Amino acid sequence: MHVSADHFHFDQKSGIGVYTGGVRVQQNSLTIVGERLTVVAPPNAPVERLSMEGTPARFSDVTPKGRKVDGHAAHMRYLPASQQVHLDGAAELTEGANTFSSAHIVYDTKTGVVTAGTPGTRVEATLVPGKQTAPATGKPAP
Repeated sequence: MHVSADHFHFDQKSGIGVYTGGVRVQQNSLTIVGERLTVVAPPNAPVERLSMEGTPARFSDVTPKGRKVDGHAAHMRYLPASQQVHLDGAAELTEGANTFSSAHIVYDTKTGVVTAGTPGTRVEATLVPGKQTAPATGKPAP
């Protein structure tokens, strides 16, 4: 995992690092960008979670089937152990021509599965049937 930012502060005792200003996280095909990133990495343990804030925070990835996925939300959490991105607050995710919006969306980077919605809120989706072009390769999607 590679992180770049304008400023960084790390408290070794608590295992909490805070990156601010034009933050960019890159891990394989996953990219997350925003203004403030909090990394929780307890001493002698793997990174537990990354929390990104922005106006909005954004991510992009390529699904296991080669389709490009983009998303944004006011707040985003990445959980490395489960390889899930949680989008909260005016969340929107786009995969090809399909779009999903909700107060909360979970995207599993390992499987490409999208889950959206919370009790008392609605999920809006625009689904385009038929063959779609996978932007990551420019070839028809399977």
